[in-house]
Amino acid sequence: MRYEDALKAQSPAHTPQPKGYAELVRDPEPLPVGHPIAMRGLWKGLEHWQPAPHTPTPTTWQQDEAALAQALLWNGGAA
Repeated sequence: MRYEDALKAQSPAHTPQPKGYAELVRDPEPLPVGHPIAMRGLWKGLEHWQPAPHTPTPTTWQQDEAALAQALLWNGGAA
């Protein structure tokens, strides 16, 4: 249930309706897709959780095996 619907469902005798500046500036709808504020927040979140540039990328066991085999071939069997 949306905030506005909940306010309408309550009886006015129990809780007064909010008035004033806060109610005027409150936007009950979400931001549209691609809105600059939403996009900036998404990018900041992605940048925050991005791995550090100095962190080496992990390798798979297949890449490790291939590198070891290549080293064995180059060094004549002594890795």
